[in-house]
Amino acid sequence: MIKKNYGKQTSKILIVILILALIAGAGCVGDYGSSSGQQKGVYIESMPAMDSAQEAGFYYDTASAPRPVPETPPATPDQAGFERKVITTSDISLRVTNVSGTMDTITGITLASGGFMSSSSINAYDSGEMGRMTIRIPQGDFEPVMTKLKTLGKVTNLETRGQDVTEEYIDLDARVNNLKRQETRLLEILNMTTTVEEVLNVERELGRVRGEIESITGRLKYLDNMVSLATININIMGPEQISSELGIVSSIKEAVSGFVTTINVLIVLTGYLLPLIILLGLGLIIAKAWRRRRIH
Repeated sequence: MIKKNYGKQTSKILIVILILALIAGAGCVGDYGSSSGQQKGVYIESMPAMDSAQEAGFYYDTASAPRPVPETPPATPDQAGFERKVITTSDISLRVTNVSGTMDTITGITLASGGFMSSSSINAYDSGEMGRMTIRIPQGDFEPVMTKLKTLGKVTNLETRGQDVTEEYIDLDARVNNLKRQETRLLEILNMTTTVEEVLNVERELGRVRGEIESITGRLKYLDNMVSLATININIMGPEQISSELGIVSSIKEAVSGFVTTINVLIVLTGYLLPLIILLGLGLIIAKAWRRRRIH
């Protein structure tokens, strides 16, 4: 009887152990399946996220962590359809033997290069003549013209400057294009207006936009002109005056000049001291008269 009960208990224990083993195995299988499902879900759900990540500056690789996408270098002016805009200005001073003749030669060089004379003047002094000229020449002829100018006399001063206005030009061009789009849109709105008030409001805004377009367009034309034509300012001086006077004559002139200067100083000094001398004389006379009166 005892053996039968013992056998039944043993069978029950084995059945419980078998059930627990099956439950544990099912749990492991479930964990594995859920783990595989999560991996598959991550892969599937990450596909649309790749576009967003790429837009944010990253891209995803299923075998690695997120890495930054190399940035595209900014477009240069040439890539954007603009060539570099540089305003060239030069100042040159020449010592020549004939000021008027040199100015005529410079005029011929300017016209031959396709440029023009912006201003010209000549002045006569005791030491000789001096001329000033400002010429505008095509940018491509700047170096050849400068080379010719240097051969006309002795160069005593030379300075060349370049002002880069590319950034300003690109900004103004973008602004005027935006304003033109606004103008087109306002014209479309104007055709759809039905009341007088609406028409007046649209026309007022249209006038403002067109005014800005004209202002910016004028600035762009000015920059184009300054870039396409280089400016050269020229000072033309005559030959240096050589003194033919002897040294003794110069010494006599300096001595006379010093004597005159001394006399002028004495005259001025006397003017300051004269009132004091008069007051001092009056004081002495009064004092002497006072003494005589006391004696008597």
